[in-house]
Amino acid sequence: MNKHSNINKAIEFNLQEIKWSDARDEVYLVNPEFADKCDSINKFNKYSLFKIQYPYGASIVNKGEFCLPTIDGKTISIKDKKVPEYLKNKLTYSCIPLSLVLNNSSEVFVKIQNRIVPLNFFESGELFGLFELMNVLTHTFVPDTPIWNVSAGARSTFMIPSISDNIGHNRIKKKYNLNVDRPQNFLEQWQIFVDIAKHNTNKNSWNNTILVFSNEWFEQQDTIGYIELYKYLVNQCWQQFQLIEYFTEFSLLWSLFTQEINNRNLKSRAYLIDTVRHLILTAKGCGIAFKPSIDDIALPRKLIQEAYLENYNLKNYIPTIMQPTKFTKDSKVYYSLSFPTLFDNSPYFRNSPSIIEGHC
Repeated sequence: MNKHSNINKAIEFNLQEIKWSDARDEVYLVNPEFADKCDSINKFNKYSLFKIQYPYGASIVNKGEFCLPTIDGKTISIKDKKVPEYLKNKLTYSCIPLSLVLNNSSEVFVKIQNRIVPLNFFESGELFGLFELMNVLTHTFVPDTPIWNVSAGARSTFMIPSISDNIGHNRIKKKYNLNVDRPQNFLEQWQIFVDIAKHNTNKNSWNNTILVFSNEWFEQQDTIGYIELYKYLVNQCWQQFQLIEYFTEFSLLWSLFTQEINNRNLKSRAYLIDTVRHLILTAKGCGIAFKPSIDDIALPRKLIQEAYLENYNLKNYIPTIMQPTKFTKDSKVYYSLSFPTLFDNSPYFRNSPSIIEGHC
């Protein structure tokens, strides 16, 4: 709930304005190195932060615009005239203010035609809004707002067993007061998961908590503490940027490869070539694949699984839910041809085959 008297009471936001002393212990738990940097420049609690809770599926960023959650579970753009000027002044120093994930997770994605393309997946202790902040700190003019979105929890998620049975889905609709038809494919399952989560109104409901830094943190820039903080932020930004840099470099090399295929007059389907390319990128840690969800970090897994076991009456199958992840040397990943996460919008998708359009 709001803790600041200057904020218009006409709209109640699901946020708290706090000081560093209120947040430091939580930040130390998820990112001690970053917490040390913040400690060094805000010893006297001069700069405020906003602790914001988003319900599962809510838009944290919608087409490049930062959004605030209201206590009724909706979100509103920071640019909306209903948002008090006090909040706008604090949080619009960049189009996406610097944000630290405190609990659960956030997914960065773009929507291309009828596809969701995941770009990144942030868990507790990770930062987003770095690119936008660096543009501000370096006085770099960017004419357009970002095209990507950030959702609370996994946007790219689906259940492995079929959940398209009419009778079972109608039981789910009745139990959870849903207003959505049975899913025709994996892409349509997410909205049902979101609606099931909305039905759970107890105090332990799933939420994605982020800590948002106000403009005050970046106005004074002439101390050693600031230099150390900026070095850290630049390093984190560079790590995220390296994925983009590698993707660009790989694209140039791949164009040479495809040109050689054409020179040799080899016949292959465009989608097959695109998929091989994406699998290589995924193996390099640049692309998003999937893994089975074993906890509630990406979404309210337990709640959703119980709904399909107890109300949908899923029989003979484990209600395995897949969530986005990146490949590392210590993990294995799954790539779904029925939920393609290709970056490129191949002409193939204008005439999708049954494996993408097929029933889930």
